[in-house]
Amino acid sequence: MRAAFFCQCDTNYYRAAPDPPAAPCTRPPSAPVNVISAVNGTSVSLEWSKPLDTGGRTDIHYNVICQKCAWDSGQCEACGSSGRPGGGQAVRFVPQAMGLSQPWVTVLNLVAHMNYTFRIEAVNAVSHLSLQPRQSTAVNVTTNQAGKLQQD
Repeated sequence: MRAAFFCQCDTNYYRAAPDPPAAPCTRPPSAPVNVISAVNGTSVSLEWSKPLDTGGRTDIHYNVICQKCAWDSGQCEACGSSGRPGGGQAVRFVPQAMGLSQPWVTVLNLVAHMNYTFRIEAVNAVSHLSLQPRQSTAVNVTTNQAGKLQQD
């Protein structure tokens, strides 16, 4: 009797392109957990814990999707999708918004007194193969007054 060199993956399980044919099938991770946010004027620091289910993989990365929401209308739009009055700086993610290897990010240059929603998703090498929506967790924050510059 010969053993199979390659087996088909069950539904919702996948092999990434670089995985050898005999590698076990894996799945996308669940959402990150335990999100903590800290607002400092017009910046926010976000930290979270790894997903409870890694999908059987160790190559977890994180994406942070930012939306700003107007107080009165409840309408939300992607951060930076419209021009800022007064020529303000664009929203900046440190170290970056997509493909984070560590479970934290700082977001700078937000608008004062604005509601923001940050959606944090965990991804791995098979996430793009799934037809299911990516699992994410969201946190809502409201920025404070922007700091004033002291002049002598």
